[in-house]
Amino acid sequence: MKKVEGKNIETYVTKDISDLALSFGEEFTSKNISKLVIKSGRYNALVAQGHPLFDYQVINVSELYQYPLLMLSEESMGKSYVIMKERSLKDGFYPNIARTVDDFEESFFYILSEQLIGFGTDDFNLSKLDGMIRSIPIEGSWHTYEIVLAYQKDSKNQTLIDFLTIFDNSLL
Repeated sequence: MKKVEGKNIETYVTKDISDLALSFGEEFTSKNISKLVIKSGRYNALVAQGHPLFDYQVINVSELYQYPLLMLSEESMGKSYVIMKERSLKDGFYPNIARTVDDFEESFFYILSEQLIGFGTDDFNLSKLDGMIRSIPIEGSWHTYEIVLAYQKDSKNQTLIDFLTIFDNSLL
């Protein structure tokens, strides 16, 4: 198992460096790759204690885009970075990206220290942050995700094929 930046993950699969990859679906655009959706959902806003939106139960897009945002960098995210910006434009707003980071864990430092709003999946577990950061649903947003297993369509790796068959059946 190897952690790979989003911008490189499709290449790992198409060049046979990895048999299988787990990532966000939009990272894979090659026609030679099949994707098995594991989970899909919406992005939430990650908001630090002390931020004006911290006590909100739901944030609408017009409230969200009034504040500076934090995103993973284009260098680490690749296609997902551009897609997140495009979704913001579909929401009707140009995102005020005040800072980018190369690592998701690093984002928590800036969410807390600079009161920036980050993004996380709707089920991301923040329990270790003990109430310092809340995950708040965004109402009326195009920000959605799919987490997928991606693999080459024409793979001859029988172990991989067997694994995918068992895994796919377990999702039913």
